[in-house]
Amino acid sequence: MAQAVFDSPIREIKGEQVSVDKTNVAYTALEPGYHEVILDCAAEGIKFLLNPALECVLVANGTTYTDYTSYAKDKSSSTHVPLDAMNGAKSQYLYLGAPDTFKGVYVDMGTNIGNTAVNVAWQYPSDAINFTALTVDSDGTNNGGGPLGKDGAFIFNSVPANWHKRSIGGYGGSDLYWVRMVTDAALNATVDVNELFSINKGTDYGYLKKDEDHRFSLNTQKVGAIQLLSAANTGTVNVTWIKH
Repeated sequence: MAQAVFDSPIREIKGEQVSVDKTNVAYTALEPGYHEVILDCAAEGIKFLLNPALECVLVANGTTYTDYTSYAKDKSSSTHVPLDAMNGAKSQYLYLGAPDTFKGVYVDMGTNIGNTAVNVAWQYPSDAINFTALTVDSDGTNNGGGPLGKDGAFIFNSVPANWHKRSIGGYGGSDLYWVRMVTDAALNATVDVNELFSINKGTDYGYLKKDEDHRFSLNTQKVGAIQLLSAANTGTVNVTWIKH
């Protein structure tokens, strides 16, 4: 998913820091409009994966589909994906479509979090018509009051072998792998999600040496986030985004 480094002059840069250790996966979503990234960590080597971009983020109210893809990927707290009172019993779902299969979904919550004790399930298309339940190993969004109560990841047990590519509501053609989030009762009246991105299905991380700058270009149409671990100990990854 990496591309050659750009030769054109740099127009803008932006930075952030991500704390990493060898056990707990950390993430950073791609900065919209930026084409390259520099990663470095003085204290420790970095392990990383590139996560498939979510090409479609849809909210279904039972009869219509609303496209919130740009809101889910703009890395801004001023826009959000509304899951207000979403209720799977009324065919109200959150749909996410990506060009490759993935192992879970990271949710960055907005100001209005979930605190209702509903059950959240995830499903995938097993053929052109039917949806089948995914087993969720962990829900990192549950704050004790219910799902979507804090930032965190839903991790699937496995990636289905029969995951069927299709369109949803006329979106995505037949080229995307979809999941949908289903609740067994209504969420809070107002629930805001700032950002969403997929979690890489792989475990064969790339390695970057410590105390060196590692610069590479990104295919922003296919990559949505960077997934990070340290090689051995704790450290801070300096992330510099570059726009040309």
